[in-house]
Amino acid sequence: MRLATRLSAAVALLLFPPAVVSAQTGGSYSSPVDRSTPTRVYWGDTHVHTSLSSSDANLSGLNTDKPEIAYRFARGETVAARNGMPVRLRRPLDFLVIADHAEGLGVSVSLQSADPALLETSMGRKLDEAFRKFSAKEPTYANRRAFSGESSAMWGEGGEPLDEGYRRTVWHRVVELADVYNDPGTFTALAGYEWTSRGTPAQADPRWTAFDAKFYGIENIPEEVRMVSQERVYTSPIWYSPR
Repeated sequence: MRLATRLSAAVALLLFPPAVVSAQTGGSYSSPVDRSTPTRVYWGDTHVHTSLSSSDANLSGLNTDKPEIAYRFARGETVAARNGMPVRLRRPLDFLVIADHAEGLGVSVSLQSADPALLETSMGRKLDEAFRKFSAKEPTYANRRAFSGESSAMWGEGGEPLDEGYRRTVWHRVVELADVYNDPGTFTALAGYEWTSRGTPAQADPRWTAFDAKFYGIENIPEEVRMVSQERVYTSPIWYSPR
């Protein structure tokens, strides 16, 4: 009788995997072999601005924090807040995308630090002259916004473009810094940027519907179809499913 019981148990193990057998007795089912459902979730921030964002974070928001501060904070280190208080995340992030504005990336910081890479260019010298005049004024919000608009017009659409060599230098620093703070298996530093189109309000922050309408030549878009998406800063999960 004992032998028959052992044989029956052996056959059951052969016909049904252990997880399935346990499921029949109240346990949990094993996952399908070809499952594609994500099983791990990683948390991080995909939209962070630093002092490299010339027009808004730097000039308008008085953000003097370098990208290094953002990476250190995301990795769980203690940093100083604007009011001087020490701050630290209770749980470090898994990844971070510093998405400073592509337009005028790093220009304000370069002007504030008299960066030779910018001042060696003709556009840089013009910006430096305008910056010196601005610095002599009272540092009000209105004056900061005025200089932001003036400088953006100089390097932006319809104005003289910034020297390509300088732009490459700034982007090289961005990528290099991401490599420094990237820690495989623990923390992922992603090099990124935010690009904002310029033109009509419908082109300001377009949704995919706006791109599709342009691509397919559709002009009469129903009013209920939203063409513009309001920008948001948020912390997002990245789902990962191991192969």
